[in-house]
Amino acid sequence: MKLIVSLTSAVFFLAAGFVSAKEYREYGKADGTASFKAVLVGVQFNAGKTVAMLERADTKKVLAVPVELLREEDQKYIKEEGQFLSLSKGLQVSIVATKEKSETSTPTGRRVTKTPEGFAVRVRNGSEFAAEGVTAKYQIVWRHDARVNANSSRKDEQRETGSLDLAGLAPKKEFTGKTASVTLSSDRPNPG
Repeated sequence: MKLIVSLTSAVFFLAAGFVSAKEYREYGKADGTASFKAVLVGVQFNAGKTVAMLERADTKKVLAVPVELLREEDQKYIKEEGQFLSLSKGLQVSIVATKEKSETSTPTGRRVTKTPEGFAVRVRNGSEFAAEGVTAKYQIVWRHDARVNANSSRKDEQRETGSLDLAGLAPKKEFTGKTASVTLSSDRPNPG
């Protein structure tokens, strides 16, 4: 029986209070003369002025609206959610598979090799805001493929989940970490 294990993928999710896609809400002018339904798609913070990029529900056009023209509750929402939105667009994640030293044993005519593998993770905060309350959640998926004979096979998928705390990742800075390690094995007849 031959057992080959391969690392197939790692999936990362950045979890925080980010604005979900197409979360429409009612926005109104500060003087109460008009309101419209829109989704916050971006925020620009320039020289003490904040401009909300709002996609209107009816026309799908994106408007650049100075927040001081909006109701107080809209200004508060844009300030809070705009930071998360800017942060979510500014985080860059790179993932590289790592392999540690293999161990080989030869029990009863078999040759078993076990290799710990994981992922090195680098997160760069390209935004103007600190990553407060942000966690990178990951899931590593790998398979055990066991071939009993030429006509049959069995596949067994394994999962390892975990998270990396990115809290306090300052603007324009990087975080480097490592995921949990999983052990990949190969089991073959011992030659000779």
